[in-house]
Amino acid sequence: MIHSREIEYTRQASITVAHQIELLQDSYSVSKLMIALFALSASLKEGNNSWIAKQQP
Repeated sequence: MIHSREIEYTRQASITVAHQIELLQDSYSVSKLMIALFALSASLKEGNNSWIAKQQP
């Protein structure tokens, strides 16, 4: 059961993200954002892979 507070929080977060994207309409900012997101996801994958490797016997 999802509580209404969680739904409201998710809705607010979505609105905030949409607003941020509106603020970043010029392509330079959008490309910087995409590069940052790509770098973040790559580093998270790398961190996760090294953690998994450490768990191997």
